[in-house]
Amino acid sequence: QTNSGPDPSDLPPPPKRTTPPTRAGHDIDDLEPIEIADIPGLDPARAPIDGMRLTALGIAGLLGALIAYWGFGQVSRVASGAADFTDPWQMLIGPFAVVLGVVLAALMAVSALRTVLRR
Repeated sequence: QTNSGPDPSDLPPPPKRTTPPTRAGHDIDDLEPIEIADIPGLDPARAPIDGMRLTALGIAGLLGALIAYWGFGQVSRVASGAADFTDPWQMLIGPFAVVLGVVLAALMAVSALRTVLRR
């Protein structure tokens, strides 16, 4: 009779589980789920509004509105016959810009509202 597996006495001992260091008397366990409300001194209802995020969302929303405005101008030039076409893509860029600008402005407005109402 032959033993096909390793001898258990030849295996190294299993690693010991050590407790992570504590901070201010709190045990730290990165595998345990936590709730934000459980963290002392952090109240999500009183968190300040992130001004930098709102500024970035506002600038991106304005950029979307400007793209849509430019697209409407292109569409009106095509519709009135004032556009001189040198490329067939010139007829498509206006509607594309309108859709892109409106979607961008709408997404930024929704994100800004979520940022403000998250308080």
